This record gives sequence, C-alpha cells and structure tokens, in this order.
Amino acid sequence: MRSLFFVVCALIVYGSLFPFDFVAVDFMATLGRRFESSLASMGRPTDLIGNIILFLPYGVTGVLAFGHKAPRMLTLVAGGLLLALLCQLLQVYLPSRTPALVDVVWNLAGMALGISYGLFFDVDRWRQRLAVPATPAHRRLHMHAAAFGLLGIYLLVSLSPWRFSADAGDFHWLPFAGLLTGSMIINVFTLLAKVGLLTAAAWMLRAVGWRGSIALVLVPLALTIELLQLWMPGKFAGLTNVLAAGIIALIIARLPLRNGSPRNSGTKPASATTRTARRDHRAALLMLGAGCAVVVLALAAIPHLPGVPYNALEMFAGGGMVDYAVFALALASMGIGPALAGRWLARTAPAFLVLPFYMLGTSVITYVLLDIAVTDESMHDIIGTTEFLRRVTQEHGAGARLIGAIGPDLLHPVVAFIEPWLRFSALVMPLLVPQVLAYAVSFRVMRSGRGPNARFWLTGLLLAALLMLALAKLITIDGAATDNLTELLETDGALGVGGWLPLYVLGVGIGSSAVAMAWTLAKGRIVYLAVLIAVAIVTVPLGWVLLTSGLADTVYKYGEEFSAVGFLLGPDRTTQLPELTLFLRWGLVQLALTGVLAYGGAVYLRWVAPTLSRRHRRENPSQARSEQAAAQRDPDDPNVLVNFTSDQLRFVDEHCAALGQSRNALINTLVHDSKLRMDSGDLTHETFSRRSGHGGANMLTSSFRPVVVQLDAGALLVVSGLANHSGISRSRAIRRLVALAMEKDSNRLQQPH
Repeated sequence: MRSLFFVVCALIVYGSLFPFDFVAVDFMATLGRRFESSLASMGRPTDLIGNIILFLPYGVTGVLAFGHKAPRMLTLVAGGLLLALLCQLLQVYLPSRTPALVDVVWNLAGMALGISYGLFFDVDRWRQRLAVPATPAHRRLHMHAAAFGLLGIYLLVSLSPWRFSADAGDFHWLPFAGLLTGSMIINVFTLLAKVGLLTAAAWMLRAVGWRGSIALVLVPLALTIELLQLWMPGKFAGLTNVLAAGIIALIIARLPLRNGSPRNSGTKPASATTRTARRDHRAALLMLGAGCAVVVLALAAIPHLPGVPYNALEMFAGGGMVDYAVFALALASMGIGPALAGRWLARTAPAFLVLPFYMLGTSVITYVLLDIAVTDESMHDIIGTTEFLRRVTQEHGAGARLIGAIGPDLLHPVVAFIEPWLRFSALVMPLLVPQVLAYAVSFRVMRSGRGPNARFWLTGLLLAALLMLALAKLITIDGAATDNLTELLETDGALGVGGWLPLYVLGVGIGSSAVAMAWTLAKGRIVYLAVLIAVAIVTVPLGWVLLTSGLADTVYKYGEEFSAVGFLLGPDRTTQLPELTLFLRWGLVQLALTGVLAYGGAVYLRWVAPTLSRRHRRENPSQARSEQAAAQRDPDDPNVLVNFTSDQLRFVDEHCAALGQSRNALINTLVHDSKLRMDSGDLTHETFSRRSGHGGANMLTSSFRPVVVQLDAGALLVVSGLANHSGISRSRAIRRLVALAMEKDSNRLQQPH
C-alpha cells in the first residue's frame, strides 16, 4: 500500500508542474506579482473542485499506508502541507501555471476528506469485493469473445472516422498532454470512456485466468492505435492511453480470483443444456454476421444504382467496407437493443421507473455506431446544433440565472456532449418504444404468466411509454434544432394535430410488426413467418398513406418547390419522380426497415434461447417431459432431474435438517450406502428391480415435484449401472433408492426396543 501512496504523490507533482516549461525568473518578485494576480480567480468552481480532488487520494492512501496512530497522522498532514506548498512555489517558474495560496487551502481540504474516508476504509472487505469471479470452463469461450469484442470497439472508437493522410503528425511524449488541448471536460469524458472499455476487457480476461498476459494485449494495442493516429488529421497521438492501458493491466492482474482459478480447476463435462446453449450462441453470431454481410453488400451496391437520393450518397462520402459494417451493426442494434431492454423490463417490478434509462441506453449505442459510420454533416443534418443553452439564456428566467451562476463556458462542453444523443434518442423513440413494450410483455408472459401484479405492471409501463413519446415529440418537433426535418412535416395534418401523429403511428406499426417477425424467425416457424411477411407487404399502402399524411405536399426552399416525399425518396429537389415510383421505393424502405429490426431482434432471441426454454419448461408440461427425457439420455451429465413424490421429498428434507446436509449430499450418501449393501449381499439387483419407485404412494393422488440432483463421480457410476441393469431411467433409479431408504427407516422405527 505504501507503493501506491508514493505513486499518488508522484501523480500530484506531475499534475501540479505540468507541462514542465521551467524558465529562470526573479523568484521573490515573480512570487509576489503572480500570487497577487491569482486572487482574482480564487473562487472559480473548476479550480476549487480540481484542487480538492487532487489531494483526496493522498489522504486515503496515506492512512492505509501508515496507519491511524496520531504521530503518523500528524506526519501525514505535515507532509501534505509541504507537498502542496512546494508545488505552488515551483509553479513560479512555470509561465503556463498560476500559483495561488488558496489552492493550498483546497488541497488541505481534499486531504482532510481523504483522511476521513481512509479512517473508515475496510481494506479486506474491499479486497473481497474486488475479487474477480472465476469463469466456469464451459463459458471461457464466451468471455474471451466478449473481451476481444470490447477491444474491437475500443479500436473502432479510437480510429474513427478512419481517415488517414500522407503526412505524419507529432507524437506527444508527455502523458496527459492531450487533456489540455481543446475542451478539458470532453477530453476527460473521452479518456474515461476508453479507460472503461479497457478495464472491462481486462476484467473479463482476468476472469478466465489471464494475469501477466493482459498487459501483453492491452499495451501493444494502445501503442499501435497511437502510432496510427500520427497519420490521422485531428487526432492527438501520445502516451496517455498507453500508460493508462499499462496501469489497468497491472491493477487487474493483481486482483484475486474468487472461488479458485479456472486454469487450475478441473474441467467439468458439458451437459446437454450447456451444449445446446453453445449451439444457440454460435447460431446467433452466425445470424448476426450473415445479416451484416448482406447489409454491407447492399450498401456497396446502392451508389451504383440510378436515381439514388443524394442524402443517402452523402452519408458515407466514399466510405469503405468498415463504415458499411459499422452501419450494419447500428441497424442491428435497433432490433437487438429493444429485445434486451424488454427482457430486463420483464424481470423488473417498477418497470415504469427504469424504462427511460433502458430506452436511452439502447439509443445511445445506436448513436455511437452511426456517429462512427456516417459523416458528421449527415449527423448534423438529422440532429441539428446544440440549442439548449442559447434558448434557455434567451428566456431570461430561472434557468438563465442558473446558467449564469455556474458559467456558460463550463456548461457548454457538457451540453455539447449530451444534447446530440438526447436528440437522436428522441428521434428514434417511435421505432424503439413499441418494440420494447412488445418484447417486455412477451418475456413477462413467458416468465410468470399474467400474475397478480401484471395489470399494475402493464399500466405503469404503458404510461411511461406514452410519456417517453410525448417527450420525444417535445424535443424533436417542438424544440427542433434544425429545420431539415420540421420543414418537411405537414403543419395541420389530417386531424389538425400536425404531421407528427401519422408518422408516430407509422413507427409504432413498423416496430410492432418487426417484433412479431423476430419471434417467428427465432423459433424457426417458416409458415408463420411467411404469413407475417405477406401481411407486411399488404400493409405497405397503409404505410404510404401515413407517410404522405405526415409529410407536406409542397415545400418552398432555396427558390424551389418540391414535395417532401419526393425530396426524401427522389434523387434531388429538381427531379420529380412519378408517384408510382415513389410508392415502390417507399415499399422497399418500409419492408427493409421492418426486416432489419426483426432480424436484429431474432439474433438476440436466438442467443437467449436456452434461457427461454428453461423458463418455458414450467409452463408447458409436455415440452418439459420431452426435455427431461432428452437430458436423461445424456450418460455423462451429473445433473439428474428426479420427479420425487411429496412423501419422498419430505423424507429427504427431514433427514437433511437432522444431519445438517444438503439434498445432493444426502442422496449421494444413500447411493453409496446402496453400493455397500449390494457388496455385502444385503441388497440384490432382483430386490431393487422389483421395488416400486414411488415408495408406496398412490400414483393417482400423489403430487410430484421435479428436483435436480447433482451426483458425484462414484454415485453417477452406481446409478447408471442400476438403471442399465433394470432398464429404467436414472431418475427412477434414484427414486427407488429413496423408497428403499424410507422402507428401511420405517422398519427400524417399528422394531421393539
């Protein structure tokens, strides 16, 4: 822990004296002049917060390193005071820094907060919390894929927009130098996002047993990305990310594994359920890859077709296959995200409280992928500029006074970072909300049926969805930051409420149709899928009516007159296509959008197919029996599903409570005891074969409860041998052994003492 404390001290010195541009000056004269000039900025919130945070780790690590005794605490406080004063005095020789005595005060305040927290910090408890859970052997492949997938996202984000130049830029050797160029808040957010991706990937690699090899993956990857950024205009190539990757690798490698290391644990034979899950996961990944490949080929062919809308051509501006692939993933995420959110909502009681967060999370993923794939001009045309601060300031209300108190310069980078994806989320909300609702209801029905609280759950979810759509309309239509979309809408509409209502109804219809197709595609019901495709084709005219009702018939712009539908589906403003051609083009767009959303949802449903089948087993007895029979045919599976009678289960539970054992331990003991009885001649195969498996219970009136019993290696051999000799299943063999134990226990109690 002392090494960590000295690392914190080094970072404090580094941050205080950066960028190390020392010059020779008259110390006393410069000291008085610069301390006097610093009084004007002593109350800036940015300086206050920064100086407090700078010394907060000093107090925490100092207490953990040197203990709680009073002499050491005084030494720690004195050392912190000297360190803060020394850093401020050395800043006299740095023209780019402004020394201030008030900074020492805030440094001491941060140190005091850190010491207070360190006094109550339980190291052992946090060490246990930070222990990485070891991944089972049959899931290591999935964890590897997830870790390298995150590293792939880190690569895409770092090198976006993938535009290189012939001339190399400068490499900045000072770590964290890039944080001081441009907006510091945006730079810090970007750094934290990259650190989050690297930390998650390193955590997953540690969970599968990696240790020192984590640094051999993260550091070369970060260094390669920084070197490639030398030939990318607008990128800042330096050591910051490389150093962060190294620190993350070292920290994660030192974390202990919970429940032992998976590399040293024995390999557990995969059960039938595990093999089914692996097969479904591979099928889902193949579906995703095949779908993305089809979208990439279609995007590559579209620019060569005649009469393509110029807005579609400008989206990629000559982009390559990488941009097309990321765009395909963005489209797939609009189907995968709602399915994932719907499944989570089905397991959440107050679903209306978490629905907005799930919706924002789903749309943000799509926004990030689109921002990587398409040009900045196209994103700006759709979303518009950041207008929030300007509009609030012009109203001269409480909001304007609050902005003035905090500082527009401080808020502008934060708003510029958040407002675009909020506007994008509001724009795609009519497509996402119906999908999330339909998936949530479907998963809820499969999970627990209607249930006593289903009405309350569904009512709250519908009200939250309506509120989300109302907010989306408020942001997208009423508070639009660009006229590229609002000028195309019908002002009055068919019902006098504006053109947004037919378009919202159209989005709800496309989203709902996509969910129905996703379920049929995931379950492989080709006949039902063909019926739904036919219904989607038949409803294209209805979609056309809604589209034309929501868009303006005539738009005047740049001295030209054109229709909104012709502008969106035609090659340009001047070329007017026949209405039949526009109708056919819209039909292709509607069907393609429905198909992409359905395909994305089907990918996720196929991925979670094993989980769905296990949950559905409780609702469908015939399917449960077939799956149980299939599981019993697996001779290597130590997990046996046994249908105990109520009397047998009561007997087992009573003896478990008396002996302080689990059900698995007791049944394994009974199996081994039967082996000893057979070896001694007390129990024969003929006696076992004639024994009923229900222990004398009435088969018509007894209730059965399925229980999964996990056998050890020896017990598995005994039960399999008895089952094969008697021609019965392993489940019935275990029931007969329990019935024999019940009979033996009853005879012992009836004997006279």
